[in-house]
Order: sequence, then structure tokens, then C-alpha cells
Amino acid sequence: MKLLYLVQDVPFPPSDGIRLKVYNVIEYMARNHECHVLAFGDPGARERAVDLTSRIPGITVLDVLAVRSGFPLLLSTVRRTTLRLLPPSTARYESRGFARMLREALRHGSYDVVHYDVVNMAQYVHLGTSTASVHSPNDATSLRYLREAEEYRQPVTRMARLVSAGLLARFEQSVYPRFTKIHVVSQIEAEYLVALCKGIDVEVIANAVDRQFLAFEPRTAPEQEGRAPELLFTGSLAIPGIASGLLEFINLSYPGILAAVPNVRFTILGRSADPGLRRRLEGIPGVTVIPWVQDYVQAIASANVVVFPEKGGAGPKHRVLQAMSLGKAVVGSPDAFQGTRVQDGGNCFICRNPSDFVESISHLLIDESLQRRLGQSARRLVLSNHTMDTLGPRWVSLYQGAVAKFRHPGDIKIRT
Repeated sequence: MKLLYLVQDVPFPPSDGIRLKVYNVIEYMARNHECHVLAFGDPGARERAVDLTSRIPGITVLDVLAVRSGFPLLLSTVRRTTLRLLPPSTARYESRGFARMLREALRHGSYDVVHYDVVNMAQYVHLGTSTASVHSPNDATSLRYLREAEEYRQPVTRMARLVSAGLLARFEQSVYPRFTKIHVVSQIEAEYLVALCKGIDVEVIANAVDRQFLAFEPRTAPEQEGRAPELLFTGSLAIPGIASGLLEFINLSYPGILAAVPNVRFTILGRSADPGLRRRLEGIPGVTVIPWVQDYVQAIASANVVVFPEKGGAGPKHRVLQAMSLGKAVVGSPDAFQGTRVQDGGNCFICRNPSDFVESISHLLIDESLQRRLGQSARRLVLSNHTMDTLGPRWVSLYQGAVAKFRHPGDIKIRT
């Protein structure tokens, strides 16, 4: 097959969930298929595109166009949201140059499938009506915004998020039925979108963990043996549900854990924290706040227990799967494991209240054999369900199915 990927950012390095998903897919598909990429990006994106083609031989980056910024972005956002009732995030990726490049590519490329990655690329579907199309928003974006709105404390901010959720739902309803197929990462998102958007064909393919986690071999220096147990949290503290979940954990669960395991060290790998929140966290006994580490894999692997007390969000979390892939004992809220096939007590601990966190984490920090059993089971789950070796063939089938349906429209189904 010949595939064209439309992406909102050059997916290299694969340093966040959006980049990682599409990088994994392109890397797998490029082994046996011709893959072209048309991307947006920041000022350094062209250099990253060169690195991408070096890392994945055989792919072609057609062009990298600049996103809107500054006053032009403000004008576009106001115009699109007030006059056309479009989601605010799409304004950054409105580009006549991108549209022109896409028309040229479709006119001369003879593509079998065009892959529109995440919601902001869906606005270009009207240009590709002569080719099978797959839209991969990953999750139901309007549902995610609705859940995030619940975690905003300021009424104005919450209302803005709710308005964005409404505009996104309207956009999903009007645009998603134009695609041959829709891809999401969990059944929850699929069922929500099918109920919202009449006539769409949705397939569920889970997230894949990147190879650096799967291939990691723990390195334990002799001087580290017998050290105090480490509890670790990781996540962006700019996201309200993650920040509020951590604060609730700190206030209601951490004191009980500290009482049960007085020598515990709590490391917070929390990027994008505002200065006030960071000072507050750093003033808590036993807590170390680190906004960035050079070796993220080793930082996770060195912990005894990894905790995800977040609230809201939608779909499987890469951070959770990455920790599980390293054989870590993972503890989290129900939202942290949403969309995954975990088993409470089998390959993780799911905590529904502060006392659950205290009991589960204290027990794990004290019992190293339980840590190992839970972590080994977690890694087996990831190896069975969240690698490109297992998921790659499903992406091939998704694209082949889109081609077949485009040529011979058939029944609408949700495939998992």
C-alpha cells in the first residue's frame, strides 16, 4: 500500500503520546509499505524531520509547514469559533499552504489511504474525498474535554473548557462521518463516538509501548542495594486532573504511607508545574520534585512503586503502560487504567479512595516479593497487548479494510 500521513507535529523524537502513537505506526508500516508524511511543526521541526527519515529509512517527508502563532492565531481562533463554531485548537493548523500541498500530493501520489492524525487534521478531510481515509483521533476528544472541565476550579476556565467540549462534539458529529474509518484506543471512546456520530465505522486498536521500554534491562549498582524504598509519580502538572489527583493523594494518602513506611522517598517527575505548586510540594517531608530527567526510562525503572492518582482524562495512558512494561508495581485511580485490560490485584492495584492508596502502597513498599509478582504480571500484560509486534498487523488490517470499504461500502461495525 501507499500511505499518506497528515500529522500536526513531526513525530520525532517520539517524546509524548501523540508523537509516539504515529511514530510507532509509521515505523511498522514502512517495513513493507510506502509511507509519506505531510506535517506541521515548530521552527526546529525540519531538522527533526531529517532525523525521522534517518531513523525510519524509506519514508518520505513531503514538507513541514509552520503552525499559526501570535496575532494571526488569535484572529483565526476568534473567527473560527465565533463565526464557524469550530474547535479553538483547529485554528493553529489552518493553513492554505498545507491545503495546497495536500491537493498536490493527492493529485500526483496515487495513495491507497490517507491517515489524518488527531482531531486537528480532520479539518482537511474534504480535500481527500477521492481516497480512502482513516482518522485517528486516539480518543473521543470532546469526552476528554468534558472530563477535564470537571477538574477546573475557576468557573471561567471550566466554562471555557465546556464550550470547547461542545464545539468539539459538534465538529465530531459533522466531520467524522466523512471518513472511511475512525480509529480510537479503547472501547469507551468507540462507544461514545458511535452514539454521538451517526454512520461512522470505528475500530479499536490500543496504544503500543515504545521499544526502549520493552528492551530495557535494569541496572542495579551494588551501592543501591538496601536503599530506602522509592515511590514515584510521573505526569504533566499542567493538566488539571493530574495535578488535582496528585494534591489529593499528597493531602489524604501520603501521610498514612509515611507513617507506615517512614523511610520512603517520594519522587515527583512533574513537568510544567507552576512555581507555587512546586514550592508547596518541595516543602513536604521526603518529597523530591524533578521537572525533567535525561534518562526517563531509568528513572522509572529505579522506583519500587509507581503511582498514578489522576482524575479524568480518557483512554489508556502511555505513562501507565510504560511503567508496567518495565515490570514496575503500579498503583492508580480507576481513571489511570481506563481503557486497559488490567486486573485489580493481578497486575496492578486500583484504588478508589485515599485509604486504598495507603493500604496498597504501604503493603507493596514493605513486601518486595509482592512488588516483583505484580510487576512481572504487568509486564506480561503489556507484552501480550501493547507492542507493535501484536498491534502492527491490526493497523495493516485497518488500512486494508478502509481501502476495501471505500471501493465497496459495507456494514458499520465496531471492531476491537
